[in-house]
Amino acid sequence: VERVREEKARLFRTLRKLNMVQPFPSWANFLLARVERGDADHFAAELFRRDIRVHRPSHPCLVDCFRRSAPT
Repeated sequence: VERVREEKARLFRTLRKLNMVQPFPSWANFLLARVERGDADHFAAELFRRDIRVHRPSHPCLVDCFRRSAPT
């Protein structure tokens, strides 16, 4: 549990530094982030190309968001 918590905190700090993505705090083992600059589909495709898997929620309010689980 501690390892997941530390990794999620590191991921949050890293995403916040990107200046393109706004991560949201989470108590779960994943982070939700909104793509604020650029296209979310392109962003997710680029991450996939680099073997970083993200989930794109299908809810209309989350169209510009992706979710990334904290690796264990």
